Amino acid sequence: MIVAIVLGVVLLLCVGGSLSAYLLLKDDVGEVVEATQTRVVVPETLNGRPKATDADLQGKLDASMAGMRKALPRATSSVGQAYGKKRADGQYEELILVQAVSNVTLDPQKALDEALRGLQGAGIQADGLTPVDPGPLGGHARCGDNKVGQVEMAICVWMDRGSFGLITYYFHSAADLQRELVAIRGAVQQRA
Repeated sequence: MIVAIVLGVVLLLCVGGSLSAYLLLKDDVGEVVEATQTRVVVPETLNGRPKATDADLQGKLDASMAGMRKALPRATSSVGQAYGKKRADGQYEELILVQAVSNVTLDPQKALDEALRGLQGAGIQADGLTPVDPGPLGGHARCGDNKVGQVEMAICVWMDRGSFGLITYYFHSAADLQRELVAIRGAVQQRA
């Protein structure tokens, strides 16, 4: 009788423990599986802005993206693209830079904090970024105003379990960029 009770308790613990673990972890597992299906793409236009064709600008983006891919070697896709309308004087207006990678992250909040420290190390004032609504794709997002030299710009970053992105909007405020964040992210981040 004692052996039967002990075996019953062990069986209950095994089944109950497995069931409890499944119930506690199923959402995390599902999110990680979904994250592996995330890709970032280069849209032809970005909220009405065509791709920028300046070779020097693209060269700088390519160099920056090489650093991002080196920091995230398991990234499955990446985007480094500028968008804007050229004026008659050859300068861009409405210039937006998009840099993003798809990369599985188990703790998006911690990874975002680390990414922001990395941006600060690169001279971007990332400590003033405030949390904003990331939109239907979820995760975490922050936006803020920034200045490099005399150039004012807004930046927004996002991080979820499947991607990380940085958007820079030159000569505009964070409020302007925040209004477009969800649409821009939706154009760049795709699920397979």
